Amino acid sequence: SSIAFEYSDGPPHRATFYEVRLLPFVERDIIGIVRDITERERSERALRESEERSALAQRVGHVGIFDWNLRDNCFFWTGAFEEIFGLVGGGLALTYQNWIERVVPEDRAHLDAVVQEWLRSDQKDGQWEYRVLHPDRQERWVETKGHVFRDATGRPVRVIGTHLDVTVRKQAEKDRLVLGKLESTGILAGGIAHDFNNLLAGIL
Repeated sequence: SSIAFEYSDGPPHRATFYEVRLLPFVERDIIGIVRDITERERSERALRESEERSALAQRVGHVGIFDWNLRDNCFFWTGAFEEIFGLVGGGLALTYQNWIERVVPEDRAHLDAVVQEWLRSDQKDGQWEYRVLHPDRQERWVETKGHVFRDATGRPVRVIGTHLDVTVRKQAEKDRLVLGKLESTGILAGGIAHDFNNLLAGIL
């Protein structure tokens, strides 16, 4: 048998890391083997930090990542995905049907049709916007982007992509549209009043 442990000789950002392994030798002697594992430790730390930054960006940006296995019709998703759709963490093995049922009835049939058509086509990337029913925040707008992977026969086997909560953007677009209509109405009303005043001046 052997005993292994690791230690470093400085602060984390400048430290050199070692792995020490102690092995029994003849009678009561012990052999120690020291190996420099600095590059491995730095690579693992960089990977952890990258994953933490990615997770933070997803939470702040309300972006959910999903991985859809078409062979068994199951999804893997991140925490932001649960927030967008109002799912309980670990409480549901999400399938395509579970997902499509969260779409509002007015958008559901159309979205299902375009997704199925996309999977049957030779297009790799797809993008859709639709509304979902969130249990706590009611109706939300979602933008979904997906990339499909196909096997040697061209059959789709996997889709990975993102879900982005675009409710704020859609509301802003709606507000701009309403404002534009109001401004147009105001300009039109102003023009009519001006013409009417000119007409009265001519009569009087």
